[in-house]
Parts: sequence; structure tokens; C-alpha cells
Amino acid sequence: MSKQTFTEEILNFLTSPRGTAALELAGGLDPAKPSDVAKLRKHCTLDQSRAVLELVELRHRARAKFSRADLMFFDRKGYEQASGEIIADYKAGRVKLFHAGEDILDLCCGIGGDTLALAAVGKVTGIDLSPERIHIADLNLQVYQRRQNVTLLCADLNTVKFTGGIFHFDPDRRKNDHIRTVKIEELSPGKEFIDRLLKEVPNGAIKLSPATEYSELPWEGEIELISYKGQCRQLLLWTGKFADVKLKATSLPSACAITDEMPVAFNIGEIGAYLYDPDPAVSRLRLLGQLAAELGLKFLAPGQIVLTSDRFIAHPLARAFRVEEIMPYHEDKVRRYFRESQIGPVTVKPRGVAVNVDKVSKLYSGKTGPEKVLFLLRLDKKILAVMGEEER
Repeated sequence: MSKQTFTEEILNFLTSPRGTAALELAGGLDPAKPSDVAKLRKHCTLDQSRAVLELVELRHRARAKFSRADLMFFDRKGYEQASGEIIADYKAGRVKLFHAGEDILDLCCGIGGDTLALAAVGKVTGIDLSPERIHIADLNLQVYQRRQNVTLLCADLNTVKFTGGIFHFDPDRRKNDHIRTVKIEELSPGKEFIDRLLKEVPNGAIKLSPATEYSELPWEGEIELISYKGQCRQLLLWTGKFADVKLKATSLPSACAITDEMPVAFNIGEIGAYLYDPDPAVSRLRLLGQLAAELGLKFLAPGQIVLTSDRFIAHPLARAFRVEEIMPYHEDKVRRYFRESQIGPVTVKPRGVAVNVDKVSKLYSGKTGPEKVLFLLRLDKKILAVMGEEER
């Protein structure tokens, strides 16, 4: 199915009684079956049917991001760029800590993912260049019954003058519909706009790709890298009164964090009873020493990111694995070990070793039994295979 453009005409149809009926019908159809699509075509045009099927698909996908996804409206790009509910609520919680009644500016608000959360804190002005996304944000605010707290404006940010308040800015990070950029000079609006924004509204947050090279940002503030369920999702530059530390790795939904101002430890030790795989946000911000000190963990070697201890420690920013076997890495020996252990799927975690993860996992995985993990660790110019199981 080709990507559908959600024009004002299409949005008006989707919100009409006919559109509502078509959406209900499409919910029980298989878009891969021509006969099912033909049923829908009896009730709407080709463009309308494409929009209906795409919205049904996006609503299904959005259940992982929004609690009211089945009632919301999305276009594909707007959905992919929108903050999920848990992340948006967390950011709004940070805004609330220092909110003193100022107007909150949600710049490049898109379909309203962050607007929804910020509207629970105070009065929000949402601005976006796309009239269709403003329309979609309007509809989504109504779904969450927060429309009364928001003023929506379709405008080019480069033409808007600001007179204070708090801002959340989510610049477009796509060179086109297929390629995302991590370069500051390719943001839209770009550096010149951000320079002006920070002079007129010093306090706020700039949302960036988690792959952005944060050390090269030309603005002062706190860098916070947010991970959700073990994956880096957003890098934020908090400015003005919101900047608390220089670096902060935060795990959601727990909101547990490690910062650069915490004590540091770089003790080296042998592989203990447990290995710990740090959250990628901690590794990305180079806060491993702070995590090790916080949990009382040891490094295996300088430059090795896997940590260890002789006791189990549960923490949202480090997955723990119970060590069951350690041996020099030889393919036949490792295969024999797993074959004799009657195991199921094997997750491969190479650290300092270049391997094809999927190929190696397939080589060692069994058909029945518990899930296992295989760490391949480069230590003292040797590769060790450490087999074990995640401790939950």
C-alpha cells in the first residue's frame, strides 16, 4: 500500500460520519486481501480508502506509544516523529518542576505527542508549519480532553517573535521522507533559529536524535539521553533553569538516572558470578564509571563496557546476567556446550569482537529449553566466551 497524504479534505472525511463508519469497517479487514479492500471501496473513494487503511495501521502501531491510540489521528511521518506518551509525560514532569505559570511553547508540535503532556502542566501554544499536522494535533487534544489548554498556530517559526515563556522544540530531522539526519546544520529550523530562540526564550528543551554527537553542540545546557525499554529514544538539550547537570542518562519508565556529578569508580576485577550490560544511554554518555560506583561493580578491563560483581544487583540501567560457564572462544567447544545444555534461543552479545550476531545466534540456538546469553569479550588480546542467563 502506498503512503497516503493526509490533506485537509482527507482529514475532514476521516472525521465525518462516513469516515467513522469506514474506519470501523476497516478495523475488521485485511488490507492484503483484494476482496476485503473491495468491501471498503463500496463506501469511499480510492484516496479515502487508502487513508482509512493507513490510519487503521498507524493506530494499531501507536498502541505501543499512546494509551488512547485507537481514537487518535496520525499521518505516517507525524506518528514516527512524535514522542510516545511515557516519554512526553516524563519531559512534562521536568517542565512542571520549574513551571511558574509561564506560557509553554511547543515548537514544531507535529501531531501533538508532546503537546498532550505539556497541556496537563499549563497553558500551551503549539506551533507547526503544516496545517494538516495542526489539524491532527487539534483532534488528538480533543481525544485527551485537553484542547482548552492549548492555542494552535500554523506558522513558519522563522517569522514568529517570542517574548519569554518555556519552550519545547522538536526540529525536523529528516533530509527527506527516508533519510534522518543527526547533523545540527541540517535541522529545520536550524542553528540560526535556535540561536535566536535561546536569546528570546532561554529556558526549555531541544529534542534531538539520540545519535547526535552531543559533544559538538554549540549551545550550553544539560544533555539528557533517554532510553525506553533498553533503547535510546531521545537526546535532549535542557537550557536555562532546566539545566541541572552536564550529562544525564535516564531509563524509562522507571525514571532512574545516572549523572556526571555522581561519584566515579574504575576498579578492575575478574569475571564474577554476574555480568552487567549497561543501558546504552549510560554507555553513550560515557557514564560507566558513575554506574560502577553507584552499584559497586567492577570493570573487566580498561575500555571494556561490561561490568561484573559477585552478587546480584537489580537496577534499571544495567541488565544482570548470571554466569554459568567461562571458556576461551572456540566455535566447536561453545557449540558442544550449548548442545549438551539443552537450551533454547541464544542471544549473542559481542563486546570488542566483530561477529555476525544473527549468524552466531542461529549457530548455537536450540529448539527447546531456557533462553541463554553468550557474551564474547575481548580481554588481554584473547576472546572469552561467557555463557549464562539473564537474572530478572
